[in-house]
Amino acid sequence: MSHRKHWLTAAYIAGCVAISISIFTFGWKPTWRGLRVFNPIVPVFADMRTVQAAPSAVAKGFNPQVQNPTDPWRRTMNYPRVWLWIANGLNLADEQNYLLFVGAYVATFIGCIAVLLRKFPSLTLLMLAFSSSVLLCIERGNNDLVTFILIFLASFSVSSSLLTAILMLIAGLLKIYPAVAVLPLFRRRRDWVYPIAITACVALSLYGQVGVKSPISREIAYGIPSLAARFTHAQNIHIPLWLLAGIHIVIPLCVLFVFGVPKKIRAVYIEQQIGEVERRLFLSGALIYTFTFLAASNFDYRLIYLLLCVPYLLRLPHRALRAVVSALLVIASNYWLIQDPFNIWIKVNLIAKSLLFEMLVYLLLVEAWRHRPASLVKWMDGWRFFALNAQK
Repeated sequence: MSHRKHWLTAAYIAGCVAISISIFTFGWKPTWRGLRVFNPIVPVFADMRTVQAAPSAVAKGFNPQVQNPTDPWRRTMNYPRVWLWIANGLNLADEQNYLLFVGAYVATFIGCIAVLLRKFPSLTLLMLAFSSSVLLCIERGNNDLVTFILIFLASFSVSSSLLTAILMLIAGLLKIYPAVAVLPLFRRRRDWVYPIAITACVALSLYGQVGVKSPISREIAYGIPSLAARFTHAQNIHIPLWLLAGIHIVIPLCVLFVFGVPKKIRAVYIEQQIGEVERRLFLSGALIYTFTFLAASNFDYRLIYLLLCVPYLLRLPHRALRAVVSALLVIASNYWLIQDPFNIWIKVNLIAKSLLFEMLVYLLLVEAWRHRPASLVKWMDGWRFFALNAQK
């Protein structure tokens, strides 16, 4: 195991160094195209250019969340207003400051992946780290990398509830959706105040987001709105969002109701083969993926949160089950891996994303059942007793 974690970490770092050398030797676009990244663009780290342009848009009298004419592509800044304060505070209008800032959190993200590989060595994790979705996030310099870093650090802060709360509060204020991962990180009753305070602060920050719309994409995207848009475009079939969401939720509920929790999965929990850090990483990543899948259309770079789920998922019993899970993760994270005239790979990619959603919902329900309140257990025992007596 020690040799494995060393060579996997070394392979990842060597790969990142090779990409950097290629960028300086062959250029930005040729390098990312060679890595199957969708439509690489310049200026570099394009997604954060909306934040870089926001202060000048404000100076011209515009609200950058509605109109952002100084962005190179005239895109709106569809992020919370805290990013405008960050752009002003760090003077991101200066290109050198901008490149240093984005470069710093890209390098930190790479460091987080190296730590994951060292602590939880896995070939699946290495393959995901070089998937087109993760590389797209790096190429665009998307600020999802920042929230990933904060959630990663919070998941490892097992001994300090206060540090976890501070990190998750910052993550929630920066991107809103990390707030869904707050509650499972605080299991002790005395810490109940933290998730309430974080949720309240993030809810208040939503005030500045009213009227801000995110685009719905059919390509390199996941989520119920993206699936509906694809059905409408490809088959000219309009499926209501609530129906698609209901189907995706009902399937894992039916599986849990009909089959329950298999004995071998229960044994994994009973024998405590899954550590607290793995559990926290999984709950954060799985909750963010399932919530964003239901709530919005998301570009594939948000699949970086699946990296957090890998250590937990590869603890599941049965080698065949782990192989299926690994295959689903790799397929879902690589939209442009194979180009064929019939778009078969893209269809398989979309199916893998839906199957991953249903599997993660099932495992989240299992986790919720394991940590159900004692009062619920007593209530269910009482209900069973009443039902048995009624039958007699």
